[in-house]
Amino acid sequence: VLDGYEAAQKANGKRDSRHRVEHIEVTTTADVPRFAELGVIASMQPPHPPGAMDFPLEPTVSRIGPARWPLSYAWRTLKDAGAHVVFASDWPVSPIDPILGIQAAVLRKPWAERDPDQSFSLHEAIAGYTIEGAYAEFAEHRKGTLKSGYMADLVVLSMDIENTAPADLHKVRPVTTICGGKVTYQA
Repeated sequence: VLDGYEAAQKANGKRDSRHRVEHIEVTTTADVPRFAELGVIASMQPPHPPGAMDFPLEPTVSRIGPARWPLSYAWRTLKDAGAHVVFASDWPVSPIDPILGIQAAVLRKPWAERDPDQSFSLHEAIAGYTIEGAYAEFAEHRKGTLKSGYMADLVVLSMDIENTAPADLHKVRPVTTICGGKVTYQA
């Protein structure tokens, strides 16, 4: 896929296309820096790594193989290399609830002691669903963050997510949703 995007850039000139690779679940050492170099978004689903939520470790981890584990679901590696990492749910394959995805991203564990930690901080995981999502759709100038003049899309949560233990994040629930400045949901 990266080769195709690179060929398109060579043929048409480099521009802010914000191409993406969906389900970038396994990559290679050579391709890691290419995401940032080509401006390609790494689109990932935090519930998907085997053992994270709904997906059992086996048989997927065995199929990936220990040699490829360090660059499987490599959110941290790609982010640290300068790539934009956007999160999504992939509903109905996994739960649509972004709070569960945030929890999966924060609690992500390596499959082997020698593997790098690919987990995200709470703020990085939230950004994956908000700021990075807005960036992916060329809308970072009007949504994805709370800022004067932006769309006023926000969710009021039942608990202080910053002071909730990562293992308890699933207990945080939306109590009010505001879209375009109008209440669209209230518990």
